[in-house]
Amino acid sequence: MPAIVNPSALDTWLDRWFRWLLLVGLLLNLSGLTLTLMEPDATLYGTIARNMAESGDFVDLIADGGDWLDKPHFPFWLTALSFRLLGVNEVAYKLPGLLFWGLGLVYTYLFARHFYSRSVARLAVLFLLTAQHLVMSNNDVRAEPYLVGLIIGAVYHYVRAGEHRFSHHLIWGSLLAACAMMTKGPFVLLTVGGGLVVHWVMHRQWSELWHPRWWVALLLVGVFILPELYCLYQQFDLHPEKVVFGRTGVSGVRFFFWDSQFGRFFNTGPIRGKGNPFFFLHTVLWAFLPWSLWLYGAVLGGLAGWRKRTGEAREYVTWGAAGLSFLVFSLSRFQLPHYLNILFPFFSIIIAGWVCQPRDESRLRWVAGVQWLATVAMMLLAPFLLWLARPQQLVPALLWCVLALGLSLWIFRGRGLPELVGRSFGASVAFNILLNVFLYPELLLYQGGSEAAFFVNAQPPRTVGTYGDKSYAFELYSHAPVHRWDLAALKEAASTRPVYLYVARERVAELEQAGLSVSPLRTFDQFRVTRLTGRFLNPATRPGVVRPMLVAEVGVAPSSQEAHAAEAN
Repeated sequence: MPAIVNPSALDTWLDRWFRWLLLVGLLLNLSGLTLTLMEPDATLYGTIARNMAESGDFVDLIADGGDWLDKPHFPFWLTALSFRLLGVNEVAYKLPGLLFWGLGLVYTYLFARHFYSRSVARLAVLFLLTAQHLVMSNNDVRAEPYLVGLIIGAVYHYVRAGEHRFSHHLIWGSLLAACAMMTKGPFVLLTVGGGLVVHWVMHRQWSELWHPRWWVALLLVGVFILPELYCLYQQFDLHPEKVVFGRTGVSGVRFFFWDSQFGRFFNTGPIRGKGNPFFFLHTVLWAFLPWSLWLYGAVLGGLAGWRKRTGEAREYVTWGAAGLSFLVFSLSRFQLPHYLNILFPFFSIIIAGWVCQPRDESRLRWVAGVQWLATVAMMLLAPFLLWLARPQQLVPALLWCVLALGLSLWIFRGRGLPELVGRSFGASVAFNILLNVFLYPELLLYQGGSEAAFFVNAQPPRTVGTYGDKSYAFELYSHAPVHRWDLAALKEAASTRPVYLYVARERVAELEQAGLSVSPLRTFDQFRVTRLTGRFLNPATRPGVVRPMLVAEVGVAPSSQEAHAAEAN
C-alpha cells in the first residue's frame, strides 16, 4: 500500500487542478448531447413536447393519440420552447435538462461552501460531475437532471432563508421547490424539507418547526404550482368522461397530489410495482461509481461518530435530505435506479466532508485503499466492455482507453490522496467517453424506430404509419405525421396510394392474407438499448435477441382490388 499524505494537501492540489477537471467534467457530460434519443422514455417525452410545440397547446399533454397522465408539465414546457427555438432534435431536447443539471453543480458548491471549506465544496462538485448514473442520465435525459438542480437549489435557499426573519431566499427556494413539484410531484418536498427538519431537531431548534416564514414558504409554493394545477384541472377534472387508466372520472389534480407519488409508494395507485428494501443499497454501488465505496465509508463513519461531531461546520441537512429519501425509496413498492440521482448532490457533499476530515496515517491508508478498489474496477470495466462488444471502431476505442487511463496515471502519479482523486476522476472520464463516443453510437443503430425514421425521411413523401407495434422514436424522428393503423384503417389508407409502413417482419404474412401487397424497402434490427444485456453486447449472440422490423411500401394487392371492383359492380 502506498504512503499517504495528510488530506490538507488537497487545498494545494485543488488550486492547481480544479478548473481543469471542472472543464473536463463538463465536456464529459456534454459528450452525449448529439446522441439519438433512446426509447422508451426520452422518445416518449420528446413526442409529447413536439406535439406541444407544434400545436401551441401548452395545457394538454398528449401521447399515444390521447390524453396522457403520468408526469407533470414543467420539463415538457421547457422542451417544447426549446424545440420552437432550435427545432426538433437531440440538442434541443437535452439542453434544458443539462442547464438545470449545471445549476445543480453551482448550488452544490454554494451549499458545501456555506457549511464547510472551499476544498470540500470543490471536491463535492468533482464527485457530482463524475457520478456514473448522473453522467448516463445526461445522455438519456428524463426528469432527473432537472431535479438535481431544482432540489439542491431549493434546499440551499431555504437554509439561507432560515438565517433571516424574511429574505429573498424564501422566494427563490419556494420557486425552485415548486418547479421540482411540477417536474416530479409533491414527493420532492420530502427531500427538500426533510433535511431541514432533521437539522432543526438535531440542533434542538424547535421554534423553526412552526416559524411563520415556513408557512409563507408553503403558501408561495402553492401559488407557484397554480399553472400545473390549472392545466390538470382543464385537461382532466373538467372532463370526467375521458378514459384514463381504463376508467372515467379520473381527477388530474388528485393524481398529482396523491396517485403519482404516494399511490406508487403505497402501491394503491394506477401505476404499481414490486419493491425490495435492499434494492437501492446495491444499486448505489454501481450508480455512484467511482465514489460509491467512499459513500459507504462516509455513511458508516458518520453514523459511528454521530454523537461526537463538533464544530461550526456541523450540519445535518445533507444527512436528513439523503437519509430520509433513501429510506422512503427503499420502503417504496415502486423502485427504479434513476430515483437516486436527486440525492447525488447530498451524497457528494457528505463524501467530500468525510474525505477532508483529519486522520492518522493508518486510517488514511484505509480510505485510500478502499478508493483504489473502486478505481481499478472502473479501469478494468472499460477493456471488458470492449472485449465483449467489439465495436467497429475497436482500435480507436482501445487507443482512447490507453491514452486516457495512461494520462490519468501519469499526471496524477503521486502517492497521496489528492492524486487518487485525480486518478478516479480520470477513470470515470475514460469509461464514460468510451460509452458516449464509441459504444452507444453503434448500439443505437439497433434502435429500429429512429433508424427507420431517418430512412423514411430520405424517401419521396408518402403517408407514414405503424401497424401492430408503436415506436416513439419512429414518431419523434419522422418528419411526416405518423398514423397508428389497425387493419381496416391501413387498408383504407393504402386503397388509393401506397403508404410507408413500419412493421414487424412477422406481421407481413398477416397483412398479405388480408389482401395487402407488402414490398419491403429495408430491414432494421430492434433492441431496447436502455436495457443492455450480455447477449446483445456480444456480436456473436446479438442476432438472436434483436427483432427484425421493416419499412415497407404497402398497397392493396391487384387481386384484392379486382375483387373489390367486382363486388362494387
